Amino acid sequence: MTRAMLLAVLVIGTGIGETQAQTVQPIPDARLKRLGEKLATAVESVPAARPGFAFDAARALGFQMSEQAIRVVVIPRKDLNESEAFAAEMKTEAGAPIGSLFFEHVAPIVKGALASADRVPEVSLADEFGIVNRIRVLRLVARQVSDEDYRLYAYGTGKEPLIDAKFAIGSRDVKGPVHVAARDVDTDKRRGTLVVTVFGKYEASFPGAYAD
Repeated sequence: MTRAMLLAVLVIGTGIGETQAQTVQPIPDARLKRLGEKLATAVESVPAARPGFAFDAARALGFQMSEQAIRVVVIPRKDLNESEAFAAEMKTEAGAPIGSLFFEHVAPIVKGALASADRVPEVSLADEFGIVNRIRVLRLVARQVSDEDYRLYAYGTGKEPLIDAKFAIGSRDVKGPVHVAARDVDTDKRRGTLVVTVFGKYEASFPGAYAD
């Protein structure tokens, strides 16, 4: 099995139970910076994965599960901050882009099943050993659909969001404009919940599982 990467907005290093702490670990900052830069470049070569905005690769965040050869990383949109302009953009039909989620050997679960390969674009990236890994990519958008209803949309290859998850006020102290963490990881079934946190306080979640 190759070494792998999984990118998503999850809570890293905080609020993880003892069992999860043995398997889910943050990716070191120095490696994250290099990885973020490589991923930001790689997506430009795949039209379906291009985000349509500039990345802030230096603010990439992620985690890894070495036992299952999984790493997860999220890269925020450049200059992403909580502002009146961002709030206004969330109210538009297209919503406000917040970043992209990259993952290998993991795929989102949609309507009870792993998202099929044709619905999630992929990029190729060589690791430090020269092994080329296939990385799945989802583009993340925040949208306000009503006064009290804020949504995380995750887009794959289609025009409609692959993931539609409601934001709620989170209870964890996390860093970065967009953060990703693993919650409720079942290592036997090789599945868990991906939690995306925006501006350190708004979180939305969706299920994911190991995928070749």
